[in-house]
Amino acid sequence: MTHKEKPFKKISEYVDPLILEAVEFDKTYFDIPTKECGEELVDFEDLILRIGLNAEFNRTPTATGQKRLFLLREGLVDPLLSSMRSLGKQGLLLKFEYLYRRIEDQRASFERSVRTFIQKYPELDKESILEIAGVFVASTPATAGHLSGASMDIILVDADLKPVDMGVPYIHPGPESTTFYPGISSKAKKNRKILYDVMTKNGFANYPYEYWHFSMGDKIAAKIQGKKFAIYGPVIYNSKSNATESVRNENIPFNVDDLF
Repeated sequence: MTHKEKPFKKISEYVDPLILEAVEFDKTYFDIPTKECGEELVDFEDLILRIGLNAEFNRTPTATGQKRLFLLREGLVDPLLSSMRSLGKQGLLLKFEYLYRRIEDQRASFERSVRTFIQKYPELDKESILEIAGVFVASTPATAGHLSGASMDIILVDADLKPVDMGVPYIHPGPESTTFYPGISSKAKKNRKILYDVMTKNGFANYPYEYWHFSMGDKIAAKIQGKKFAIYGPVIYNSKSNATESVRNENIPFNVDDLF
């Protein structure tokens, strides 16, 4: 029996309430407009190496097998440096899991998220699967903060570059990833709050259903911070020229029909 032929349950009867809450939250920022400001992408890894600031970087290949690009918009640089210095005073460093994400990696990551939730929730219909998968990986270029160079996935590590207790690992696909999830250890709660407090103090917004995801100037940040529009939209980065161009048809969802 194919997925399309299965009898389906209602999403509210089958999925954790926090995931349902995330699905509804996402719907509130999809239509926020973007007024692209045109800021350039900065090689953040190269920058902190030049100024002598320590951090860890995820070297795992991307979903399409490419080298990760640790790029972000120019306007995020100083607030992020300030955050890193504040954490350093507490004996903590950042590990950068993801900054800018290529459009082909965004598509492949969303496809992987869809596969994960087809397996996890086999009794849910296609629409529900797509909504849940979109909580963890954006389903359109327009809503993908990583593709705009305006968001980052980060965790805390100690001075020896060993991860501290955050409750569940980075990219854990469940309600336990919610930033203020009650069912984790007191140590994990403390570490999440340290990260949250430092980043938000420096102007970043935390996506409340992923303790590791912070952004500035994208649609999610606009929603959380009460802004009327985002200033960073999805861009295609040319590594040879260091130039960017806006993504066309940015509101069209990635097509994953063949997965169902």
